[in-house]
Amino acid sequence: MKKLHYIIILALICVLFMSGCDLQLFSPQTKKELTRGTIEGNAYTSDYAEISFSVPDDWVYATDEEIAKIMGLSADMFAEAGLEFDKEALKKSSIYDTMVQNPATGSNIVILYENLLLITGETKMTEEQYIDNVINQFETAQIYKCVYSDIKNESLCGNQYKMLRIEMPDYNAFQYFLTRKVDKYMLSVIISVFGDDDISSILNYFA
Repeated sequence: MKKLHYIIILALICVLFMSGCDLQLFSPQTKKELTRGTIEGNAYTSDYAEISFSVPDDWVYATDEEIAKIMGLSADMFAEAGLEFDKEALKKSSIYDTMVQNPATGSNIVILYENLLLITGETKMTEEQYIDNVINQFETAQIYKCVYSDIKNESLCGNQYKMLRIEMPDYNAFQYFLTRKVDKYMLSVIISVFGDDDISSILNYFA
């Protein structure tokens, strides 16, 4: 990953989800336990999130150790693929499942859960309210010049998401937040697009 892309990606994620770094509109209440997705070859599948995608062979998945470090956990506190998350991970307000990146451009996909109960003390927040909070925190942080799109509906793997596009014109970069409420979590598929990559091609990776 190019250093600038790495800084932008982590800065945006950590600004938005500071509590996670430090410490039903569209889908029915499934009442399933939060489990990690699985990776086979270049394909990721999550039964809990009802998401699957296959990236090109030259894309690289982050290791469990790398993801655990971002969450402030040791690797042995991070659940194995397909299993329920460890109790220590579930204490975090932000839980990362997987990250995968095109090393040639820095474009990447992040699957993230936000525990609404830990963040707000309740689970009533809607997708629109969550995205408004994203915008407010970006505006407050003022790390990068950002241009925000209107919130749109987007279908992904058979479910409906609310999607926000954030453009960072100084870096010719875009970040897309596709958000769907699942049980007490806000599920976010965060797609960062750099260079010659485009969002349409990346969305086509999803089944």
